[in-house]
Amino acid sequence: MKTFFTTLFFLVISFQFYCQNISLDPGYAINGVLRLPAPSTSEINSFDFDQNGNVYTAGSTLQGSGSGIFRLTVSKSGPTGVLDSQFGTNGISTISFENSEYPLDIKVLPNSKILVSGSAYTGHTPSGPGIHIGFLVRLNTDGTLDHTFSNNGVFRFTGSASHFTSIHLMDDSSIMLSGNINHEAALLKLNPTGNVDLLFGINGIKNLSSSGFNFLLWKSVPSDEGNLISVGYDYTDLGNTKIAYCETDMQGNFVPSFGTGGKVVLDLYNGIPNITELLTTIKKAPDGQYYLGGYHISNVLIRINADGSFDPAFASAGVLTHATPFKDFDIQNDGKILLAGTKVISDYNYGYTVTRLNSNGNVDITFNSGTAFALDLSPENDYIQCLKSLGPDTFMIGGSSYESGAAKSTLIKLILNSALTTDEVSAQPVIQIYPNPFKDRITVNGAGKLNKAVIYNAAGRLIPSRLQDNTILIGADLPKGVYFLNAETQKGKTITSKLIKE
Repeated sequence: MKTFFTTLFFLVISFQFYCQNISLDPGYAINGVLRLPAPSTSEINSFDFDQNGNVYTAGSTLQGSGSGIFRLTVSKSGPTGVLDSQFGTNGISTISFENSEYPLDIKVLPNSKILVSGSAYTGHTPSGPGIHIGFLVRLNTDGTLDHTFSNNGVFRFTGSASHFTSIHLMDDSSIMLSGNINHEAALLKLNPTGNVDLLFGINGIKNLSSSGFNFLLWKSVPSDEGNLISVGYDYTDLGNTKIAYCETDMQGNFVPSFGTGGKVVLDLYNGIPNITELLTTIKKAPDGQYYLGGYHISNVLIRINADGSFDPAFASAGVLTHATPFKDFDIQNDGKILLAGTKVISDYNYGYTVTRLNSNGNVDITFNSGTAFALDLSPENDYIQCLKSLGPDTFMIGGSSYESGAAKSTLIKLILNSALTTDEVSAQPVIQIYPNPFKDRITVNGAGKLNKAVIYNAAGRLIPSRLQDNTILIGADLPKGVYFLNAETQKGKTITSKLIKE
């Protein structure tokens, strides 16, 4: 953000110089952060939205310190970050049907019922360890299990070593699950009542692996043609795994026009043996192209065309190799790319980070002045698991952050403050923020009555403060350095400013 500092008593901000800077949304939950109440360690793995903007999360919660038992936890909160008291218990539904449950995907149906897929651990038996089985549950709108679906709301796949990473809704209300069964990529189809469709594949299962294509699947998305594109890796050569992706129709058949016979296997990095190459996620862009994210010796982001070929207009011949922290990404409607990950903030302390790229793979210098936005919510470790763009100026991240001695499931809503056009600039009132540099208080004039105001440091950590009329009171013992103001007026205008503590 281009902000002019002066030694005069106050600072006059010209909105003309704003670029897109990131801040916590003061109108969401508590200063942009919603932590789900939990008795112990918990984390959000995935989230989805209904047509009214309500947010549904799927995660897991540890049942007692050291127990090793995790319960499936689904929450519902409104657009402003308030948990829905009519859902589950005070907005949280805890589901138990095996020893432990680990969610991997969540989908909200048009009727607001909820599907959650993943893997469950059956637990130890007297004869040995348990097994991991894929599952799909369907919840009613109030968070209870829908007993009209499968077996009292829960579908369990009886084969071992299975999990379902992606849920796909079919036009006839049947459900396609993609994942792995017995360590091989597979599709499994259920009818609308949650029972296996025995007419699909062999007993409802279509294996995607074959001789010469030993495929492990990490994620799938539907294509514009109504097919599925799946990403993962090929382990035919265990000493040199390769990235792999494929396209199948809804009968599980490979699409011949995609790649070679529907499949693509590539060795992106062959300089060192035993380097695992894999793709972990895929997102479809508004223009119909696809972005594949993953790893080899570094992080990679690939853009492909509808036929599976690399897009030469992106990065270096379609492949961006980068060191930006990466766990998830999403594509904005304007084609820009948000990358989210976890980075070291200080010793023994990890925090969130978000970077934005232009559609050609270059760093977007209008986003946080071309640098990664770092957010440190706690002095302990905070981890990102998922990211979604909600529009050109808003996005949400989910994961965990440390609070009260444990990691807690956390949703964060972030907003971008965009530059205004020349006409818009001329219509803006002059806003005064003073003194700057400051000692223990900041006053905002010319913007009308403030409704909320928060201060955070350069690492994104919130600083204790109190709003009194239009003055923000801050502790005098705050260390010298750079800070940021995020305020909201009663008329809904957002004000951001860079501050200096003297």
